[in-house]
This record gives sequence, C-alpha cells and structure tokens, in this order.
Amino acid sequence: SLLLMPVIVEVSQVNASLPSSAALVFLSVIMCSGSMAFPITSFPNVNSLLTEAANGQPYLIARHFLLPGLAMSALVLAQLTTYMVYYAEALFPRGN
Repeated sequence: SLLLMPVIVEVSQVNASLPSSAALVFLSVIMCSGSMAFPITSFPNVNSLLTEAANGQPYLIARHFLLPGLAMSALVLAQLTTYMVYYAEALFPRGN
C-alpha cells in the first residue's frame, strides 16, 4: 500500500471530481486493512499459520483465518460501497 499512496494522491489532484487526496488515502488504508485478515497477507499471519505444537500439530489452520477474514472483507466492502466515501469526504474536505 505504501507504493500506491503517491499514485493515489496524484490521481486525486489531477481529477477534481474525486474526493480530496487525504480522503482517498483514508479510503485506501481502510481497503488495505480489510484485506489483511487472510492467512498469507502478512508476515505475522504466515508465522501464526506455520507455528506448530511440540507434537507437530499446527495451532491454527487456514480456516481459522478465512472465516473471520471473509466476514471482515465483506464488511469493509459494504462500508466502502455505501457510506464510507461520504464519511471520508466529510472528514477530509477538498481544499483543506
């Protein structure tokens, strides 16, 4: 997400019909956070998935990440497509 932030800011500055650059960055961060619940999206998740007990049995399996991860991703998608854009525009108005 850090690599995309300058692109998002530039796009918002070029197109005046989009929300402010701060609002787009805010929405992008929420979008990236919603996808981080999956098993292989970050080092801590992979580390937790691969940790095993002394007998060789894993503590967690992919299902333990996928069920809450899918629910959270669906919730974030619903928020982003319904009210979150208006909320971000209210928090970060263009021109401030």
